Amino acid sequence: MKSSPKILKIDKRTNKVSFKNGVWKGGKLFKLNEKYYTQSTAMTSPTKISMGLFDKDGYILEKTESKVVQGYTQDNKMVYINLLTSLENPEIFVDDKFYTKSHSSVFVNKNDLYYFKQKGESRVLYKNKTQLFAFKGHYGFVVDVSSNNIYFIAPSKHGSSLYVYKNGKVTRVLKGDDIIECKLLPNNKALITTIDATGYKYRIIKLNNT
Repeated sequence: MKSSPKILKIDKRTNKVSFKNGVWKGGKLFKLNEKYYTQSTAMTSPTKISMGLFDKDGYILEKTESKVVQGYTQDNKMVYINLLTSLENPEIFVDDKFYTKSHSSVFVNKNDLYYFKQKGESRVLYKNKTQLFAFKGHYGFVVDVSSNNIYFIAPSKHGSSLYVYKNGKVTRVLKGDDIIECKLLPNNKALITTIDATGYKYRIIKLNNT
């Protein structure tokens, strides 16, 4: 029997793993004011399905309804995709003000926004509203940033892998073709998510020198 979703917490200094129980809905995890929420969809009344941030008891956080929250800036501004205006192309808003259109999720690092736009056959990476580089393809999203090095998931020959944009050049970081998510850890390590026929796997690995 499957258990209710749990929050897995990894101490970046010791790599110690702990769990936090709750009736969590599946989705991207946020910690706001010492409380955890997940970006998800749920019934909020007998006749209404809503998307937003939900707590462990299934209650939606005020002011997040109809929003796909991407993150919060250093000065606590919400960055989100507005579902009500994003029927054709995802529209990014920052604190209820339209910012730009995007064709990927948005990675928020302090007060900087990283995302991809699709221009014909090219996938174009942006930092805020400045274009950085482009590659041929239709898939790619930023997963982390460190010292102006931008890590992102993009297609590889047999699946998807992790790359870094550094000093104007793109380098493949890992050999695996099954990588779908990554979060940087201290000492040149990373927590990666891979997928195969049995499901998702999480591993702490050493990154190649970049």
